[in-house]
Amino acid sequence: MRFFRRKAKEFYGLDVGNGAIKLAELRRDLQDNTLALHRFLIRPTPPDTVENGVIKNEEKLRGAIKALLKDFGARTLTVATVLTGQNLIVRQIDVPKMTEEEFRKVLQLQADSYFGIPADELAADFQVVRELTGNRMLVLLVGSLKQPIVEFVDLLHSCGIRATRVDIEPLAALRSLRMSGALAAATANETTVVLDMGAGTSNLSVFQGEELQMVRVITVAGNDFTRDIAEAEQISWQEAEMLKLEHGVVPASPVYPHVQQTLQRLLRQVSISLEYYQVENRSALIHQIRLIGGSSQLIGLVEALAANVQELFARLELEAPIVAAGNPCAHLELATTAAAAQELGPILAVAVGLALGEVAADATD
Repeated sequence: MRFFRRKAKEFYGLDVGNGAIKLAELRRDLQDNTLALHRFLIRPTPPDTVENGVIKNEEKLRGAIKALLKDFGARTLTVATVLTGQNLIVRQIDVPKMTEEEFRKVLQLQADSYFGIPADELAADFQVVRELTGNRMLVLLVGSLKQPIVEFVDLLHSCGIRATRVDIEPLAALRSLRMSGALAAATANETTVVLDMGAGTSNLSVFQGEELQMVRVITVAGNDFTRDIAEAEQISWQEAEMLKLEHGVVPASPVYPHVQQTLQRLLRQVSISLEYYQVENRSALIHQIRLIGGSSQLIGLVEALAANVQELFARLELEAPIVAAGNPCAHLELATTAAAAQELGPILAVAVGLALGEVAADATD
């Protein structure tokens, strides 16, 4: 009998969003320990199937995921995943120093006071950020309603997909940028903002160093621009989507009068969030803002956000942060089968971050 040593190990990230389902495969060469994005798939989420992290039509979503799995050439798959758009409750609390096992019991008993959600309805996790003086510690809490997550994991299982971990979108997003090299490591007081613009919602996450400080779900996203164009021009959704992708939010474009109000509403909501954080944390200056997600690639959006941020920080008498697209695939090694990811990196960012989380977990096993 001959025995063969494995030459590679695969890690998978599955990002199910309102507008698209993204699957990324990272492959580590076990001989030279290199890591590459080996392949990926992006498929549209059927309309009215997922809304803000809640499954609205299980049958349609199941069919779409099974079709994606078939196109991927797999009957079963083990993935890290996320249900994009779900409202998260993020808290940082100062508590007496204790073991993680002890704090988990405390969290179970005090879930209602921390999150306003009864423990039996809550999916929560925590991370000890650092030790404080006076025998205390700072803890990051993240919570959301449990039922949508349970339903999602069960649906994946019925498709042949086993979810080893359900991550939260902000951490997967930052991980994709940090671990790929698309975003340099930050100092403890340096603040990074990641704006993940999807089809149904836009998630704005604020990190001080590597610590998640704030998450805000903004209800303005890609579908709003498409709807504006469809209603103004009285055309189909598909036609409006094509016009949106062709012209974006450039002021000189023929569709700009249709999308201008929605663009200003988005910029205003982003500015409110940035100003709130910066006024409360003047010693932790926002250094950079990175845009990811399918709608982040709208022509003219980065420029519009950069001009808006410049105006805000001039008013605050602070140096404006760098605003740019976040593209992990511009820095990861790409297999020939994944060469197209160079242009699609912002869309694949969360899926790549999920897979990178599995790489990191495997390294510590």
